[in-house]
Formats: sequence, C-alpha cells, structure tokens
Amino acid sequence: MAFFQDAESFEKFVQLNNITKSEIRILQQYYKQNQHYECSAEVVALFAVLYGMVSIIAIVGNSIVLFVVKSRKRMQSVTNIFIANLAFSDVLLGMFSTPFHFQSALLQRWNVADFMCKVAPFVKSVSVNVSVFSLTLIAIDRCVAVLLPLKARFAKKVAILILIIVWLISIGSALPEAIYYEIENRFMLEELTDGKVCLPVWPTLKFHISYSLVQFLMQYVIPLSIISYSYIRITQRLWESTFPGNNSGLHRDNRRRKTMKKVVKMLIIVVSLFAFCWLPLQTYNIVYVFWADKMNLFKYINIVWLCSYWLAMSSACYNPFIYGLLNENFKNEYKVIMTSCCRWIKKSDMVDVRTHTRFTRSTNTYKSVKRLA
Repeated sequence: MAFFQDAESFEKFVQLNNITKSEIRILQQYYKQNQHYECSAEVVALFAVLYGMVSIIAIVGNSIVLFVVKSRKRMQSVTNIFIANLAFSDVLLGMFSTPFHFQSALLQRWNVADFMCKVAPFVKSVSVNVSVFSLTLIAIDRCVAVLLPLKARFAKKVAILILIIVWLISIGSALPEAIYYEIENRFMLEELTDGKVCLPVWPTLKFHISYSLVQFLMQYVIPLSIISYSYIRITQRLWESTFPGNNSGLHRDNRRRKTMKKVVKMLIIVVSLFAFCWLPLQTYNIVYVFWADKMNLFKYINIVWLCSYWLAMSSACYNPFIYGLLNENFKNEYKVIMTSCCRWIKKSDMVDVRTHTRFTRSTNTYKSVKRLA
C-alpha cells in the first residue's frame, strides 16, 4: 500500500535524506504508476451499483423466504427449516459482508468504525460456512427422501439440533478472523497523510496456510463433493424409476419424463451456480496464500478481487429463486404475498383519492361561503 508506516517515519526519511518537494512529487508519481489500478469515477459507480444490488436483493429476497417459513405453519417442514437457515445466513452476508469488504477493497483503506474490522470478517466467515452447510444439508435431506422413501426422515427437533451444531462449528472456525484481523495505520504517500487499513495479522505463515486450506476444504471442496454426489444419486434414481424397463403406458412415461427433466434441471442449476459463483474467489484465496508477492505486482489485481468477491456474494441472491420459485409451495406463498401487497397498495391509493376528493370539496365549499359573505 505504501512505503512508510506513518507520517512521522516519512518526515524522518525526508529530513535524513534532504528530500526536496520536487523529489517528493517524483516519488508520488512513481508510486502512482506502480500501485494497483486506480478506479475511475465510472468504475466506482458501476461496482457500487453491482454490490448495492447484491445487498438489497439478498436482504429482501431472503427475508421473504424467512417470512414465509415463519408465518406459515404448513411451510415449516424439515427441508424448509434448512432453507430458512440458508436464507438467514444470506441476509447476514448482504448486511455485513458485502458493504464493508467492498468499500475497503475499492478505497484501499478502512473508513468505518474500528471494531467493524473484526466484526465484518467474522460475520462473513460464519455466514459463508452456515450458507454452505445449509446447502449441503438440503442436498442430503433430498437424497434421503428419494433413495430411502420408507425410512424416517429428520424430525424437526433433530433438524434444529443439527442447525445448532452447524452454527457452533461455523462460529468456531471463524474465530481466527475475529482474533487476528486488526486496524493498522499506514502512510498514504499519494496524499501525504495517515490512513487506516484492516488486515489479518497471522501469528505465523504456517498458521495462515493451514487456516486457508481448511477454509477452502470446508467452504468449497467438501460441500461441493457431497452436494454433487447427492444430486447425482437422486438423478440416477429418478432415471431408473422413470424407465423401469417395461412399457406400462406411453402417456404415463411422457409425464414422468417431463417431471424428471424439471427435477434434473433444478439440480443442475443448484450445483452449477454453487461451483461457478465460488470458484473464482476460492481460487484467488488459495493462490494468494502461496504467491501473494507476485499477485500484488499485477496492476489489476484489485479489480480481479472485486469481481471474484461480487460473484461469490451474488450466490446469496439466487438461493431464494432456486429454492423458492422452483418449489411449488413457495411459489404459491409468493403469489399470496404479492396479491396481499397489491391489494394493500390499491386500498391505500383509494384512501388517498377519497381524502383528496374530500379536501377539494371542503376547500370549494369554504371558497363559496367566503364569496357569499
């Protein structure tokens, strides 16, 4: 970020070496040419809109899912409890992770409260873990339902206990984020002022590498493997049940084929989006652990991170649509909510019109009386 720790060390450097103002300007110009890409106002505005949309859609969309599950008893199945847990973790991502990490990466400094330097990374890590684990639980629950339809599934109490364990594991694995992230003062050479940055100060390089690899396995490799295996087994079973080897009716086979295609399509979307959205950021994080110095020499590395992080965070927006719109029960509840909202808006407009009409009549009556007087 800069050559000097603070303004005092820079002043000592200037005094000891008799640096003139013109030489300082040359030093600033050299630093500006060799630092990361400086985003123009248009690029900043573009990223602000993209990140803002992700936050708003994630918060609003997942809040609707939470409202549906919480307010409708018939929607409180085990699978929907897992979906609600996923939605809650995605709301946290939209509220805490996206805005704070965006401003820090874009501005290359920390401009919010110091305590948020520990809170934001910690909440982000917890939310990502819970979100990924919830996706995995949903896949396992569906796999058990299809492969072992006669076997008793998770009871609600068991499901809640599993979610408590998930949250405890997620919090425990995210504790290093809260412990080792710190605010550091850095001298901004281009502005000749001190600034704050939020960085992880790991105890050792070995710990950093080990922690990053564990997070990579927990947040991507293991969940993706379990989800992929579960949905592959579901697809195989659906294929076998659709084509049992005997022709019991062309019409029934066609209907089953269409049903299978819808289910398989949804499963492919789930796995593909998860793998696609998280692959760039997970790859970036692992590569950065081993080749940080070389990556920092790349002028546009900050843009690469911003794009990778946005893509990963955008996964929080898709989940309400995947598990909501592709689920008939959620779809029906969405329609009920939309209908109620439309009626409320229409009713409010009618009240406003009536109030305006009464006010107009009262005003006209007052004017008429005043003229007669």
